[in-house]
Amino acid sequence: FGPFIDLAATDRDLGHLADVLTTASAGGDSAEGAELKRRRAFDEIRGALFDEGGATFVVVEDLHWADDVSLQALGHITRGIESTPHRLIVTYRPREQSPALVALLAELERRRVLDDVGLAPLDAEAIAAMAKAMTDSELSAEQRQRLTELSDGNPFHVEELIRSTGGDVLSPSVAIPRTVEHSVTSRLATLDPTTRRAAARAAIIGRDVPVDQLAALVGWDRQETAERAAELVAAGLVVDIDGDRLRFVHELARRAVESELLAMERVAIHRELVDFLLRRAGGSASNIDERTRGDLARHAYEGRAWTAAIEYGVAAAEAALKRWSARAALAHLDHVVDAAGHAAVELPAHLRLLRARAHRLVGQNTEARTDLLAAASGADADGEPGCAWEAHYELAMLGLQDSHERGVGELATALEKAREWGEPAAIAQTLNRQGNLATNRFDFDEAIELLDEAMSYAERAGDDRVIAETGGHLLVTHALHGDLEAGRRAGAAAVQRLRRLDEPVELVHALFSMATVVGEHLYSDQVPVPTTVATCEAEAREALAIATSLGWTAGAALSRRAVGGVLAASDRPAEAIAFLRESERQA
Repeated sequence: FGPFIDLAATDRDLGHLADVLTTASAGGDSAEGAELKRRRAFDEIRGALFDEGGATFVVVEDLHWADDVSLQALGHITRGIESTPHRLIVTYRPREQSPALVALLAELERRRVLDDVGLAPLDAEAIAAMAKAMTDSELSAEQRQRLTELSDGNPFHVEELIRSTGGDVLSPSVAIPRTVEHSVTSRLATLDPTTRRAAARAAIIGRDVPVDQLAALVGWDRQETAERAAELVAAGLVVDIDGDRLRFVHELARRAVESELLAMERVAIHRELVDFLLRRAGGSASNIDERTRGDLARHAYEGRAWTAAIEYGVAAAEAALKRWSARAALAHLDHVVDAAGHAAVELPAHLRLLRARAHRLVGQNTEARTDLLAAASGADADGEPGCAWEAHYELAMLGLQDSHERGVGELATALEKAREWGEPAAIAQTLNRQGNLATNRFDFDEAIELLDEAMSYAERAGDDRVIAETGGHLLVTHALHGDLEAGRRAGAAAVQRLRRLDEPVELVHALFSMATVVGEHLYSDQVPVPTTVATCEAEAREALAIATSLGWTAGAALSRRAVGGVLAASDRPAEAIAFLRESERQA
């Protein structure tokens, strides 16, 4: 009767209820006598809570913690409640239901007196709003993402993390709030020692736990692993994802369980997992899929196998960048840098380049510039012109965002390095960018000269991507220079190559340019246009379809603008306005 005794203790009018419940809770009676006392207590609770002369709302929080007798009492006092003005509101965590709570909810469902309202986890915006209400300050994008990852959208965990850190959750060693730790350890206490140790090993594996890895760590067969996993699910620590994977209910729960192990035990288990993943891959890391490659790198680093941590961390970072997961790449590369320090290994220039690329993708331009300068210096010292070219080229792209002069200077240095290297694709890419800059300052003759030279080198290199990119720039430059036919030819060739390369983002840009740069002249009879309204509309609509399929909102907004422009040129103003308004909304 814990919840009801607590309630009675805070309300003088319910003092007699506390006495009745305390008596009913005392032992010493026969089974029949105890049952009679319990029934009387149920009636007393109902009479004390529900005033027959009015309407009462009774709220019981955290029903998943309630004892079985309290749950029986709730079932009793709700009998016939649907014909009264009274209402009972309870909260509970679906993942942490006891058998008695499951039985109560099923009974209420059968009696058709239950309205079940599921609450989804807070999203990143709601978490940021909650943090601002508590701290009166805005979270950075990184803080918001980290707080979302740690809390899994659980408001209680959000609140406790903010209270314990003030919202500064970026440190990798953020302490687990005591309240959360107590919640997890109280659940661990219900498990036998063997299952509890298995939970700790599962926590070392990660938030998602492949069942075969857990079985290998603890030495169980599939049946025993399934039985132990069921105990972890019943304790509310993990959920069963698909029969082959378990997942900790939230990251804080995983970390709290992991803290049960000594540091030396954690290191040993991480090393065991490295050995297991390599054995399963036939002894070669190259046979491991991208997701597992990240796990391999993490286990090598946490297992303090520094040389392996460098090798696997670089591979994991490269794989993460291929799928545009820049933050994941940075996390791996930070581990690589730390591991190199422990192993007294000098970082090669290409790793600095890799990290700079990841920094740029998340908008950390200052950090990217630091890595690029170090990469350029290291590559020059080591006589690596290819690496030096890439570093100076990236410095140019970065410099153009802040200072046009600095960017142009770095681009000139990059062209020197590319010619020194003698790599046609690098020369083509640099000339391509110089030609684009010339177009932007309306020096069309110089731009066409540079772009034609770039195309020559790109064709010599057989680099379809650079050929297509150069063709796209020639399309725009020729069209702006008034030679629409040359622009159209260059653009059509670029589109054809991009289709072959399966480069959807670049294809959207090329189709947009075909529909707009040339299509803008559809408004005028002064310049002969080597295409039709229908063709331009088809190109713009194809760009829109591709951008939409990618879930790329900015690309869709751009493409809608193109469709709207073509529709306006063809005397369809109502349709044009609809597309342009939606483009503005998306933008």
